[in-house]
Amino acid sequence: MSQNRFRIPSLSALRSFEAAARHESFTHAADELNVSQGAISRKIKELEHMLGMDLFRRVGRSVKLTKAGYVFASEIERDLSSLSSTIGRAMSVAKGERTIRLAVLPTFGNRWLVPRLSQFFELHPEIRLSIATRDRPFNLAQQGFDLAIHFGDQDWPDTDVTPLCYETLLPVASPGFQTKHPIASASDLGSGLIKLAP
Repeated sequence: MSQNRFRIPSLSALRSFEAAARHESFTHAADELNVSQGAISRKIKELEHMLGMDLFRRVGRSVKLTKAGYVFASEIERDLSSLSSTIGRAMSVAKGERTIRLAVLPTFGNRWLVPRLSQFFELHPEIRLSIATRDRPFNLAQQGFDLAIHFGDQDWPDTDVTPLCYETLLPVASPGFQTKHPIASASDLGSGLIKLAP
């Protein structure tokens, strides 16, 4: 088995790359991480040398991700987030707490879940919630989540799905629109009876 398989870049190099990739700017990455631009540049070069590929194209005074850099950036952001969660869970265990990592849809989280969390914490003070937003299905184990609350089909890999509630959709219209376009049933919506301006 190749020893190269076990070579992992330094965390500082990975964090430097993730920030630079997100901003597509070494300067902004340096500001975020409170280091010099030269330090970011050195870490990126170190990472590119270790991986044997270019992660950025230098375009004048700016940088753009290469195709390989783009793929690596999308993966490393998730991996660093997962590592952060792993560390957080270990610290919670040391404090006698339990951490549950939960993914929710943004609107559901803001409008329904967050306003009810104070009641949850009163009932379960020993549990620490780590909440992140996700807008499409993903692999919970790979991204380090325990639970997800989502809308849609039961198409999540390697999970047990439990329906929480069902949705009822109702058409609504202003009185003026209803006068111009009488709608007697849902079939009228797709019958060509209603013609909307582009």
